Amino acid sequence: KTIGVQSSTTHANFANKYLKDVATVQEYKTTDERDLDLKSGRIDVALDDYPPIAAAVAAAELPRAAASASPRVACASTASRRCFSAVRREC
Repeated sequence: KTIGVQSSTTHANFANKYLKDVATVQEYKTTDERDLDLKSGRIDVALDDYPPIAAAVAAAELPRAAASASPRVACASTASRRCFSAVRREC
């Protein structure tokens, strides 16, 4: 599996620290680039804060099926108590 994150963010730090042993972490300069790869199937999951992912789903920029996956895979507590959302591509 491949996880897409924006470079130089807490999401990239989290993925590289906790997920790189179980998945490939792909970093992007922008979330738009990441979202294009998610839609095209080049990555399996996008990691981001919930509001941008919810907005992209609402604007039909990401598959609606992703919205139902988001709450179940969403929250990963870290030392900073940030909450991340993960959206998987439609299977």
